[in-house]
Parts: sequence; C-alpha cells; structure tokens
Amino acid sequence: MLEGSEAAAKFIDTLIDAKLNGTDIDPDVRQTLHGDLLGRLEDQIIRSILDLMTEQQQMELEHLVDSNQIGKIEDYLTKRGIDLNRVLAGAMAEFQAAYLGA
Repeated sequence: MLEGSEAAAKFIDTLIDAKLNGTDIDPDVRQTLHGDLLGRLEDQIIRSILDLMTEQQQMELEHLVDSNQIGKIEDYLTKRGIDLNRVLAGAMAEFQAAYLGA
C-alpha cells in the first residue's frame, strides 16, 4: 500500500532523523530500518481502517483484495463513511508518538 509513496518515505525519513538526532548510521542499516518502519506504518494504517469496519465490511474488503480489485478499495471505504485522510493522519500521528516516545 505505501510502497512507492514518496510522502510515506519522507515521513519515515523524518522519523529516523528525529530519532537519531544527528547520529550517523550505516546506510544499509538505515535502509533496513526504513523498510521495517514503512511496513509497521502500513500495518498501523490497516489496523486503523479495520477498527472502523464491521465484521461484514471486513469480509467484503477482504474479497476485494483477494480478487485483485485493488482499484475499488478506496471507493468502497469512502462509501462506508471512512475518511481515509483522517485515518491516515491519525495513524501517522500515533505511529510517530510511539516511535519517538520509545
């Protein structure tokens, strides 16, 4: 979901820089950390979306994913009253607080 997202990559880079506070790390380690954090952020976003859905809606969403109807997901969520921008902002804020607070 976030793979290839320039905004998500910049967000993760900002978090890493804030956490390191000027400390240098090996580029390979940074790349691995970046990939791990991006995956965790994606998991956070997915959990946040699923928390807003009924069990039936989750099954319908799963069907869209399983049948490779990825292009229909955003429309499906919007029609169910899920504000993706709000979910993303909330998930990113929670992720940032958890990562920088740790």
